[in-house]
Amino acid sequence: MPLTIVLSGSEVTTMERLQEGGQPLYGRPDWSARIRPFDYWNTALMATERDPPEAAVVYGIFGGTPRFLASSNADEPLADFVVHSFLSPQGDVHLQVQHIIEQEKGIRDPADYRAVLAAIADGKTQVNEITLAAGLGGKPYSVRRALLVLEDLQLIWRERNYGAAERAPFRYGIADNAVRFWYRFIHPNRSRLETGDPAAVWTHQVQPFLNDYMGRVFERICREGFRRHHAAWGFVDAEHWARWEGQDRNRRSIETDIVALLDDGRVLTGEIKWTSQPTEYEVHRDLLRNLDDLARSGQGWARDALASDRSAGFLYCSAGGFSAEFQQRAEQADNIHLVTLADLYMGTGQ
Repeated sequence: MPLTIVLSGSEVTTMERLQEGGQPLYGRPDWSARIRPFDYWNTALMATERDPPEAAVVYGIFGGTPRFLASSNADEPLADFVVHSFLSPQGDVHLQVQHIIEQEKGIRDPADYRAVLAAIADGKTQVNEITLAAGLGGKPYSVRRALLVLEDLQLIWRERNYGAAERAPFRYGIADNAVRFWYRFIHPNRSRLETGDPAAVWTHQVQPFLNDYMGRVFERICREGFRRHHAAWGFVDAEHWARWEGQDRNRRSIETDIVALLDDGRVLTGEIKWTSQPTEYEVHRDLLRNLDDLARSGQGWARDALASDRSAGFLYCSAGGFSAEFQQRAEQADNIHLVTLADLYMGTGQ
């Protein structure tokens, strides 16, 4: 009778080293892979009692780790779920995320790694900014080492501006939403959580800032949503998806949430809005102005985004939907695509 042996473990580096040349498992596994967390869509399948706005917030707080989502109760308000499982020092998710660095072997200075994560979660994206915010100015090697290890553990990610040269600096961000939430809201409120009421921390320290926090989370949801739904939305897949931040030739600061090179060679641009209010058509006018200024400033991708033969059109994702004017103009145009939360969560039963 055929025998199948499944060997799994949470210590990623240890499992990978067992398969290197000269090691016991070298050449033996038929399949080897890291089991990645759910994306936003699969996460929603574990929270079918939540409507799309709440499902998005659940993903933003707990990420896609099934264990973190398992204690959700269909009849439990979202605030109560977050308080008892994550904010409370006795909560299941709290205890697991608290020691996420110490669980990995080979990390000698966990305090340095935690400081780096805290700096990135606080919005520091460049290496120098991260180094200063982490208080590790005298240990630049430790910071670079921590960044490499944290990226290998898939706790952080890095990317450059779309179209940037290979020597251009990377921007860093937190890849695991639960870790991001921890260092944004729990880490700076540890004393209050230990000695006070976690529900009060939610009311006064978390909830008022949650919409701002969800802005970047929603960018990730839209990126994952495009990968999942692009065909239904009338696009081919994206070879490369990024954002662009910088200045035009007049030193005006510009940010573009979506700059994607599609598989057919065309460039897709757009904006992403986490808001409870309908997004107005003015957002499209602003994007066209920004692209024109960037094209005049020498950004080739911006010229392509405006050229009829190189542009894949304009994609807008809005949690609050779109104004009647925006919807009407999009219907009249053939290159404006509007995506709502309902579009992103189609098929999940939300």
